[in-house]
Amino acid sequence: LMVAAQGMDFSHVHPKTKKIMRAGKGAQAAHNFIRKHIRHLDKDRVLHDDIQTSLQLVKNGSIVKAVEKAIGSLT
Repeated sequence: LMVAAQGMDFSHVHPKTKKIMRAGKGAQAAHNFIRKHIRHLDKDRVLHDDIQTSLQLVKNGSIVKAVEKAIGSLT
């Protein structure tokens, strides 16, 4: 989760076409939810707490619920 969100923070322009890229509704919902719980990594810091938070978002299903709220059931 953390790595995907970090990558989305940086990839807004397609490297070849230079067009603005937009995430799909589900990916954007996941990114927004992650950023409510784990801040962008803009300088070195201990990541233990971020990793534990990320793990909990997966284990408790809240990340899936946030995506499903945006796009409907995934099952």
